[in-house]
Amino acid sequence: MLIKLSANNKFHIYFTKVLIFLLLLISSVSCGKINYQYSQEKSGTLVEIAISPYPQKSLTPTKYTIHVTHNGHPIEEDVKVTFQMKEMEMGDDLTASSKGNGNYEVNENLDMPGTWDIIINVSSEKFTFETTAQ
Repeated sequence: MLIKLSANNKFHIYFTKVLIFLLLLISSVSCGKINYQYSQEKSGTLVEIAISPYPQKSLTPTKYTIHVTHNGHPIEEDVKVTFQMKEMEMGDDLTASSKGNGNYEVNENLDMPGTWDIIINVSSEKFTFETTAQ
């Protein structure tokens, strides 16, 4: 059995397909929200870290996005970051670049695969996050 569609019905089918495609596209796109892999709070100060790419690989350029707040308000001050390998005495001390509104960035290549500490010093507090480079 063959069904004939009028031009009007063809338009409605086409429009429906386009609408479904756009809805799927919009729902699959991130709305600019950062996915933080690590977070830690001390004395009202919250430090969150997003790593890109994640999981990080040794000898690969990696961006660390750090968000710092105190009692929910962004902190704008020096953020010192130390990358320290647990199994060996190696690492780097860096100052994160402020991007405004409590956001900071630092780029680092971890020298070897293994377990690393990311140590963040801010607001006279020390935050330590353990991570693994592949």
